Amino acid sequence: MSKTQLSNKSAEKLAALIDGQVHFDSGTLRKFSHDQSIYEIQPLLVVFPDSIEDLQKTVHFAKEENISVTMRGGGSGTAGAALGSGIVVAFSKNRFSKIGPLDSNGNRTTITTQAGVYNQHLQNHLLSENLYLPIDPTSSPICQIGGNIATKASGPHAFRHGSIDNFIESIEFITSTGEIIHTKSLQGIPEKFTTALTSLQKKIMADEKSRAFVQEKRKLKTASGYNIGTMLDEIPPHLLINKLFAGSIGTFGLITKAALRVIPAPAEKAVSLYYFSSLQQAGDAIAALRKSEAVSLELMNRQTFEVLHQLVDSSLPTEHHLLFVEFEGSHAKGQAAAANKALTSGGITPDKIVTATNDDAMHEIWQLRKRVLPTLGRIPPPIKALGVVNDVGVPHESIPDFLVDITRFFAEMNMDVVIYGHAGSGNFHLRPLFDLSKNNLIQTIQHVAEKTYDIVLRHSGTITAEHGMGRLRAPFLQKEWGEKLYGYMKELKQIFDPHGIFNPDVMFSKHQITENLRPDLVRKPK
Repeated sequence: MSKTQLSNKSAEKLAALIDGQVHFDSGTLRKFSHDQSIYEIQPLLVVFPDSIEDLQKTVHFAKEENISVTMRGGGSGTAGAALGSGIVVAFSKNRFSKIGPLDSNGNRTTITTQAGVYNQHLQNHLLSENLYLPIDPTSSPICQIGGNIATKASGPHAFRHGSIDNFIESIEFITSTGEIIHTKSLQGIPEKFTTALTSLQKKIMADEKSRAFVQEKRKLKTASGYNIGTMLDEIPPHLLINKLFAGSIGTFGLITKAALRVIPAPAEKAVSLYYFSSLQQAGDAIAALRKSEAVSLELMNRQTFEVLHQLVDSSLPTEHHLLFVEFEGSHAKGQAAAANKALTSGGITPDKIVTATNDDAMHEIWQLRKRVLPTLGRIPPPIKALGVVNDVGVPHESIPDFLVDITRFFAEMNMDVVIYGHAGSGNFHLRPLFDLSKNNLIQTIQHVAEKTYDIVLRHSGTITAEHGMGRLRAPFLQKEWGEKLYGYMKELKQIFDPHGIFNPDVMFSKHQITENLRPDLVRKPK
């Protein structure tokens, strides 16, 4: 039976079971065969569920038919985790998009949101109440809360506030057997989960070498593999599950709802810009500014500004690397002034320092930062800023040396590389500029990934700090964590998805990262 015949037959059967929409037309399948990554994988079916019951029936159907299920989210992922060759589930505009009322208990405020709510929509809703969720990725207009949890998202303010797992109060998800699980209390967790998780926890705790490795890794901002560091915490299973789902990229279950802790929006902010002629100087400044009271510390290298200069604003400088440092709270202006003074008195002298304290100026600065990713997509062919090694992380003490090593590598490759990202957390988005007209593109992509991760891991870093796993990174997971911890992660997958129907090949894979590349990347430009 051809895939088209299988799609038709499966669609007819599933459509008879659910109230939502089941699509198998070529246009819809083509639309959902790609995301923001370098991959293209055509699904068998695309399902838009109307209800929780539709999701349950879809999971039951997939299990019976031995078809995989991939939850789509907003499709903003850059690692190919939202693509699948089986059933792709997506939320239509008016489904799974409700925001519940605020719930305050003492100094703790939470909000319940369905998984299909877009991050920016939630932030706007919270801002009207003078609140915010410090998980604010630059893709917030196009990413959904379910996807934020699945990828262990963070954003610029992770430097002070951490990743989304720090804000999850509870989740609702559907298991591989179609059960609805609420993690509000221990009573809502089936015994099969509590028993298996407790057993695995004991095994990890008894493995002294693995435990020590994980403890050291927890000092690093990472979204690599499962959130296994939380297995060292003495917390009840329902809270453990909350944290384990952060970064699980849809391989444990289908997230439908979450209660998230939110905090008061800052009354005052200040942003300082530091201009450096040397990237190593900028790296040294990052180490020094980490000691300040900054809540966000962002880097944009010279090549980033060259792209913005050419495609956005010709008045932008192209001779400097810039650090954006934000302070918040009633003493933000004073904190910015103190940081400036401490930096220069410590022997680090930027070429220029500019501090903005009014809303319009600060908004303009952040808009410049948010323009980077969409602008990279506008670079004229045959050059393309491919997302191949676009989310690495290193310990803060390694930042200056890492920046030297990585720029040296790309210089040896004779490639320009755009470097930007959340420097305070050691989280860098590397965008090498590939020439698609070259015959050796596939080999170059593989080589860049292998050598970049060699450098990252030599500095005790991570292959992904906030964007999560996916086809782009899965082949390197064992290299980062080692055989033993890789095995423990597989045991976690077995606990939650023993039938293996949820999102295969995005956490554990031995395939080359160049399989299933988008045709437009490997097709010679005219």
